[in-house]
Amino acid sequence: MADKIYRYVKNKKNVPIATLVATLTNDGVITYGYSICSRKDSFRYKTSDTRLGGRSIADRRATFFAQQEPRKIAHSIIPEMISFIGRAEKYFKNKPSIAWTQKLIANPKDFAKK
Repeated sequence: MADKIYRYVKNKKNVPIATLVATLTNDGVITYGYSICSRKDSFRYKTSDTRLGGRSIADRRATFFAQQEPRKIAHSIIPEMISFIGRAEKYFKNKPSIAWTQKLIANPKDFAKK
């Protein structure tokens, strides 16, 4: 079993605009990270280099968010993040998620960045 899973969030035109990652730490806790493509970015995940860039940003945030909860998450991906948390918990055989995910599920508006 892999220790990471990824999900690409797509817009209405079916173009990937964000990357979500769930990582299983050595302690057996699932932590999460994300990256979002800028609206100014002309590549919009069309090349493998851009996808790898999105993955590496998401991986770094997952490591960072393991130590402290995110202040804000882009409101456009919060519903996707909440469904991804459930998917990751099933994938990693019901291992516990990091504590801030329960706050996100209970009150997503507290995390929303507009």
